[in-house]
Amino acid sequence: MNKKKCRPHDKKKTKKMLCLDMQTTTLALAYVAAAYILASIGYMAYTRLARTPTPLRDSLSEKQQALKKESARTRGNIFFVSLLGAACLLVVTKPLKRSESISILETLYM
Repeated sequence: MNKKKCRPHDKKKTKKMLCLDMQTTTLALAYVAAAYILASIGYMAYTRLARTPTPLRDSLSEKQQALKKESARTRGNIFFVSLLGAACLLVVTKPLKRSESISILETLYM
């Protein structure tokens, strides 16, 4: 793992600080995101296949269930539009650029 020394933001601190380079940080965040996605898929699969009881949903009247369904559709649409907007913003601004000096695969095997 490539580590380099960083200066603390507060000059009063005298302890040495280590900071991770951008590729290591990006790789770590990618692992966190992948773990979150896999955990979400596992949760969804388990709750569907095991037929986990839903006491709250079972207690709702038909009118309340219709209201919940309409609200979920509205919130889903808002999320989808936000996702598209975020994707467009990322494509236009390109905040994540590939480093010319070292590839991610090289980072894995260092």
